[in-house]
Parts: sequence; C-alpha cells; structure tokens
Amino acid sequence: MGAGPAGLTAAFYLVRLGHAVTVYDAFPEAGGVLRYGIPQYRLPHAVLEKEIQLIKKLGVKFVFNTQFGKDIALDTLEKQYDAVYLAIGAWKETSLNISGDDAKGVFAGTDVLKMLAVDKQPALGQKVVIIGAGNVAIDAARSLWRLGKEVTIVYRREKCDMPANQAEIKESEAEQINFHFMSAPSVVLTDEKNRVRGLKIELMTCGGLDTSGRRKPIPTGKFDEIPCDSVIFAIGEQVDDDQLKENGINTLPGGRIVINHFTQQTSRNKIYAGGDAVTGPSTAAEAMGMARKAAEAIDAELMQEKRFHLLFRKFAYRNVVPANPKKTAKNVSYKLAVRDRIGNFHEVDCGYTGEQARNEVGRCLRCDVRL
Repeated sequence: MGAGPAGLTAAFYLVRLGHAVTVYDAFPEAGGVLRYGIPQYRLPHAVLEKEIQLIKKLGVKFVFNTQFGKDIALDTLEKQYDAVYLAIGAWKETSLNISGDDAKGVFAGTDVLKMLAVDKQPALGQKVVIIGAGNVAIDAARSLWRLGKEVTIVYRREKCDMPANQAEIKESEAEQINFHFMSAPSVVLTDEKNRVRGLKIELMTCGGLDTSGRRKPIPTGKFDEIPCDSVIFAIGEQVDDDQLKENGINTLPGGRIVINHFTQQTSRNKIYAGGDAVTGPSTAAEAMGMARKAAEAIDAELMQEKRFHLLFRKFAYRNVVPANPKKTAKNVSYKLAVRDRIGNFHEVDCGYTGEQARNEVGRCLRCDVRL
C-alpha cells in the first residue's frame, strides 16, 4: 500500500522472487514523495519514470487513485492477499496553531510541492514567507525562487540547527534565499478581508542545550513584522493514523506505525510496514533499505525458507595496493550555474562526465597508503 520509495522497493524485490505483486496508491502516478515531494531540479521525473517502467516490466501491477482505509479497507486487503506492506508515507502537515493560520494565503509546504509536481501554480503572492527549516521548507523556497517569488525562510533556532540537508542549504544560499534565524512565528497578520499581509515574529535568544542536543530558543519578548502576501507552513510532517487506529494497527505519538524491527511486522501478523510511515519523515534511501528488509522477511514467512540471497551474485575483490598508485584529486561533478536556474526546474547536480567517471574509478581509494 503506497507507491513511494518503500513501496516500489518492496515490489521490486518481491516480484523478482516470484510473487504476484499489486501496488495501490492514492496518487494518480507512482513515485510518492519522489514525484510529489522532491522538486525536479533535484530528481527529474524522466529519471524516476525510467525506474518505474522497469518495475512494471517485471510484472508489478499498479492501482492508482486508491486511498488506504477510504477506497479500500485493510480487512479487504488482508483477505485478498497473503501479505500486506504498508508504505503510506508521512504526508500530514504539522499544525502550528497560531492566530491567523486559517487566513487566505496560508498554505502547507507539502501541498505546494504537490501542486508544482503536476505543473500547477499555487495561488501565491509575490512575497512569500516559509516557516520551517527542513527539506520541505528548503525545497519549497528554492522552487518558488525559480518562479520569481521573493522568498524568506523563518526559523526559531540558529542556522547550524537546521534539519535540512547541508547541500540543499548551501544551494539555497547561492540562490539568495532570505533567512530570519532565531525568529519564532507569533501571528499571521491579515487585512480586513482575511488575506495575509505579513507575519509577526518573536525574536529569540539561545539558552542551554535541550534533549535534541541543540541550544534551546528562549523568547525575548521583542517582536518584529515581515511583510508578505503568502505564508507557507513547513514545520514537519506526520503519519495520518486515523485509519490505522481504526484497523487495530498500533501507532506511536505522531502516527508512526509500531513494527517488529526484525520481521517488519505490525500488530497484525499479515500486515508489514516500513518507510516514513514507521520512521517519520526520513530519506528515500532509508525507506528503501527498510523495504528491502521487509521483502526478505515477507518472502521467508510465505515460503518458509530463506531465498533472498539468490537475487544477488557473490562479489569478491582483492584488497591490495595498486602497483603504480597515482595521486589524483577528487573529481567534482558539474552544477548548473545559479543564473541558469531562474525560470526553470532543470537538474542542478548534473553528475560526472564520461571522462570524470573514468578518472574517478581509476583513483586509489586506499586511505592507508601514503603517496
């Protein structure tokens, strides 16, 4: 259930093991967060579609526009299939609960990225403030900058505490995204027609370390206002667990599904789970890693034998020092110049050229060898 990175990965391995696999998804196309959450300048749809077509050719069936718990019940899935893998992701936007959060011009970060993914223009003003400093906030900011918007990110902690990928933060600075650090949102300011006209922020100062290992932001009682036409909330995502609870699936605060980390099973033995639905918002690589473990566990349970290793060839290499090692610098992949990113979603990290790739594989990576 779910055609994001976890669901696609599980399907890829299970169909190769000989199982009949059907993937249901609420969206009209496969990909999940890879398609509807990550902008094309980071992951072009053409690259994603190539991978999806491979999975389809292997025999995996897809059923779209089918929402878990609403369009199809978990009991129905359990009766119809020998095993069910829940990879429904974490799409529920965390609410900030401040005055004015229901004004015209207030959006959720995930909703903005979904609209942009299907080439729809969100009804945003020219000046946009984004609250939050995770990957959704940075992705939304960089996407809107490409559309010519004036974007400001508001974050209540220091720059060093931003949870977004460091590479994305660096690129957002290169694209001259504005930042207001140590600033906590207080009120979404509106006009007489309840339209956004600004954001009132409270300036913060640093206190002692909190349980996350970061310095705790302390209110100063001093306020400022940032004029804007639109406000985007991107302070985190949760798992929508309403249907999970109704179906007897144990969850943690925030909706995350409780699983046995050895078998990937939930509180219902035929139901397995993984990806962001278990970990909360994480990376695609981590979701795919969990799905691989789940596929192995599902196959072992259904077939009553361990066969997963048969999918892979044994690989061995000689850990010897090259006869004539050469000292060469690391190859740096090409990046699209900032001036060429405006007005489009062309891929920024273009990877190695053929020559660079050949040079890179020829480098000596034995760090214990002195040249």
